[in-house]
Amino acid sequence: MRAYQMPMNGDSSFFGGLQHWAQRQQLSDAAAVNRYLTQLADVPRWLGEHQANMAAGLAAGRTLPKIILTGRDGPLRSEAELKDPTASVFYAPLRTLPDALDQNAQQAARERAAKLIGEQVLPAQRRLLAFLVDDYLPGARDSIGASELPDGDAYYRAQIREFVTQDLSPEEIHQTGLSEVARIRAEMEQIIAELEFDGDFAAFLKFLRTDPQFYPTTPYQLLAHASYYAK
Repeated sequence: MRAYQMPMNGDSSFFGGLQHWAQRQQLSDAAAVNRYLTQLADVPRWLGEHQANMAAGLAAGRTLPKIILTGRDGPLRSEAELKDPTASVFYAPLRTLPDALDQNAQQAARERAAKLIGEQVLPAQRRLLAFLVDDYLPGARDSIGASELPDGDAYYRAQIREFVTQDLSPEEIHQTGLSEVARIRAEMEQIIAELEFDGDFAAFLKFLRTDPQFYPTTPYQLLAHASYYAK
């Protein structure tokens, strides 16, 4: 299963991840600055490879469900439509440079970054945006389940193996879920009976969700609750 032909999902994307990568950069010395500029120059190739993989997936019917793609072009559009390269998220790390670089070196780095972004990075993002809007989003599949993909059953089982770390069938996973829901429901019903709660199961759920006693009111209480559940 060529999962690399679907390099995004309803929550994240490779181009969004690239923007987050740029935001995390701290250019603490000359070597870091040069490394970042070298990586910037490689962005068009990297985006182009992803675009080619997605195009191959589109041709084979191996795409994400159309229903989860609405608005996914937003983060890319915010960059691709920029006119000023210095407004790009990829330029932001150059705004604060180490004192070890003299003013001439800092200016040269900023000029090189602006040139790379304006002449290479932004055009690559525009090409990718055009592909998404004109080809990929309209051509994405209307079906939802992974089993509807080419080799979908095998892909689904591979995903189960990856996330569950056991060789279980989809039906076995489903039955486990049903049995666990039944077990938890029985335990909750027992607690309701022990508390002599005045109401049915739905009323008990509403009580848990709305009664102030279950909500922290101070920063310390919030930390205590969060640390307990994070154990």
